[in-house]
Amino acid sequence: MAELMTEDLSDLIGAIYDCAVDPALWPATIGRICGVLRCVASQLYLFDRAAGRNIFASGWGEAPEATRRIVEDYAADAAALQSATLARWSGDMDDPMVLSRDVPVEFATSRATIEWARPLGYCDGITAVVLQDGSRIGFLAATRHDSVGLVTEREVALMRLIAPHVRRAVAIGSLLDMRALHAATLAATLDKVATPIGIVDSGGTVLHANAAAHEMFAAQGPARLLDGRLTARAPGATAALRGAIGRATEADGAIGRQGIGVPLGDPLDSPALAHVLPLARGEVRRGLVSEAAAAVFVTDAARRTVPDLAAVAAQFALTPAETRLLALLAGGAALADAAAALGIAGTTAKTHLARIFSKTGTTRQAELVALALQLARPG
Repeated sequence: MAELMTEDLSDLIGAIYDCAVDPALWPATIGRICGVLRCVASQLYLFDRAAGRNIFASGWGEAPEATRRIVEDYAADAAALQSATLARWSGDMDDPMVLSRDVPVEFATSRATIEWARPLGYCDGITAVVLQDGSRIGFLAATRHDSVGLVTEREVALMRLIAPHVRRAVAIGSLLDMRALHAATLAATLDKVATPIGIVDSGGTVLHANAAAHEMFAAQGPARLLDGRLTARAPGATAALRGAIGRATEADGAIGRQGIGVPLGDPLDSPALAHVLPLARGEVRRGLVSEAAAAVFVTDAARRTVPDLAAVAAQFALTPAETRLLALLAGGAALADAAAALGIAGTTAKTHLARIFSKTGTTRQAELVALALQLARPG
């Protein structure tokens, strides 16, 4: 966007990725995001619905008492808002929700709005889903003040640009259990993490791997070593994975959505995904390992909840190829990464998606995924 200089956006994205390896940086970075969006307060929170507790919470611009009230006094309204957000954007997380445009009218007359938001001068808000993995869910929310006015298309476009990078940082940070990484203790810290992690150069050669990654390599798991280079079990996924690693050597903003949730195996058999974190830039990241381009984090297949789409496929007469594509999209993969994992051209994936839309009577990817998850049997 013309009013946000490319260098400024790249610098902000770099700060977001630094938060993945040092969670203490989140408040200041959230403040910068808040400023870009012309908002007065912002919160990042990750919640485990199965455990009924927050995994992580950080905010900027809001008094602790205000945050306490929305968490404790208006928990039911906050939960209803979370449900509305998920119902509207499941599977299409980079499309943000705007309170004044997308939230059910009932929320405007809720206790949280009347007793909490309006007295603070809050008039609108914008929210992006930044984590959806099994029972874990995460949101980045920013609030507008009466003095600025309602959220505009400018803020929606900016949130779409920023959200994929926050998603990557949050996904990786949550896999690290919000531990900070430091070069001097890197090996010991990574070996305490159950998630397989490989640090690679620009060509995908593994420079360092934690104990979980070595176990995965030995078992010929979803990510493997071939001549010292990181390789995926699904042939097409190797190209997507290495493409994301290559992009990681460019400006932080260049990687975009690529490399978030790259499927590593058969989408109907193995739910393992890879997340690629750029390491070549950033004061915090580039000092971890010399010559490192990226860190690749492989999700533990056993911890993910994968929908059984057999009933959905039967109900709508989906072909095996269409079912495999839908499985990847339901798991949160971008269409381009799904195509790469399946070894098909992007145009072919778009054709499959168009046919799925026609068969299911949907018109948007978010609507399709929400329908599939509603009808699917839990995996």
